[in-house]
Amino acid sequence: MDLRSLVQEVTKKPIGHHIGQGFYFITEGQAKLLTDKLPRVGYEKTMKMGDKWGKVVPSTTVGETSYIVSRTPDRGESVWSIRAY
Repeated sequence: MDLRSLVQEVTKKPIGHHIGQGFYFITEGQAKLLTDKLPRVGYEKTMKMGDKWGKVVPSTTVGETSYIVSRTPDRGESVWSIRAY
């Protein structure tokens, strides 16, 4: 599953604009749905998307699609972002 369809399926909202170096803008609400716990500022969270009881859910251990959620600078401010891993 590619990153765009993963974010769309889990959060029911499309992925945002491309920030650079493979990062895409996501809202804080999307970041909360895509991780088990939001990372602190300056850190990133590596997650995998797994299938549990027929539902796509975030996991740190099981899954075929890996991605990273972090805070990334964009246009002078820090925003939530996601990129494939």
